[in-house]
Amino acid sequence: MSIFGPGIGECVVVHLGLGEWIIVDSCIDRGSRTPIAIAYLTQLGVALDAVKLVIVTHWHDDHMQGAAEIVRNTRAARFACSAALRSSEFAALLALGSESMMSSSGVDEFRNILQVIEQRRASGVPAANAGPDHWATDGQVLYVRRERDVLPEARVLSLSPSSGTLTRAFRELGQLLPQEGEPKRRIRQGANQVSAVLWIEAGHQRVLLGSDLQADTSSAGGWRAIINSPTRPVERAKIFKVPHHGSQNADQPEVWGEMLEASPWAVVTPFASGRTPLPTGADLRRIASRTPNAYCTGRPQGWSPVRRPPGVERTLKEVARNRRTVLGPMGHVRLRCPLQGADPTVELFGEAFEISA
Repeated sequence: MSIFGPGIGECVVVHLGLGEWIIVDSCIDRGSRTPIAIAYLTQLGVALDAVKLVIVTHWHDDHMQGAAEIVRNTRAARFACSAALRSSEFAALLALGSESMMSSSGVDEFRNILQVIEQRRASGVPAANAGPDHWATDGQVLYVRRERDVLPEARVLSLSPSSGTLTRAFRELGQLLPQEGEPKRRIRQGANQVSAVLWIEAGHQRVLLGSDLQADTSSAGGWRAIINSPTRPVERAKIFKVPHHGSQNADQPEVWGEMLEASPWAVVTPFASGRTPLPTGADLRRIASRTPNAYCTGRPQGWSPVRRPPGVERTLKEVARNRRTVLGPMGHVRLRCPLQGADPTVELFGEAFEISA
């Protein structure tokens, strides 16, 4: 399993064994200017028709850049996304496009994905591979491989969004629609509560991918809805993709206590943009206090900007005292996990680092 994060953006590529792969979310590799999942599999010599499932967990820009290109090039893969994107309200946002709203790359990517799907259907591609044939909700089976020879089955489940979350999300999406006479404005991307959290089993290995789901005071939303769900797996995961870039508002102690093995392998991707880059120092210390096996794919505080001529530098400092480059080299944490259930071995590439207590 490989987790990528260059400072803004996130992608997870998982080998399920038997030459079967899945891709979760997408970000762009600056070197090849292609989605990192495609660049990585090509580097490994893996044919893209080995990808069996492509998942978009939610529609935020940093999880969708290049997703349409992935869907276009993985013709044997099924496509799944959060059920919140199935709503008539979201369809209306897609239809409006740039006519009444300012551009959002997440919305544009999803519109392009739907165009690829329509083209496949028009060309006679079997419905099972046209997609989206799965709208991720609590307890939805997105992929399953039955036992072959001596290898146990593999399966991918979505653990969210809950029904209560979807009801609230549809209402909030409706509020994004412009009213008559309003000036053109940007599409706000809203909360992360519609994120599709994923449970992956391959052999005796179990992985929990937290997407950007945040904690919620309501038992019907956020991580509490998953913990209280009668359909969630009772087993515990060995590997955890920490949700929402390790932020405090996504931390739910019960997840660590009830859904993960003791001292799991935890990986967080940074979000170097905004007033408070994530994860903060306090976030890193909190994660390290939960497990000695914690890693981050890149620098949360970003990188020093390229120096410009003195006159330009003086002008820039008048506008912004503190500047940083938020999109850096691609960071990569790879966990090689024997299907028999042994502990993974960890390899770090680029800016990835181990989080120490």
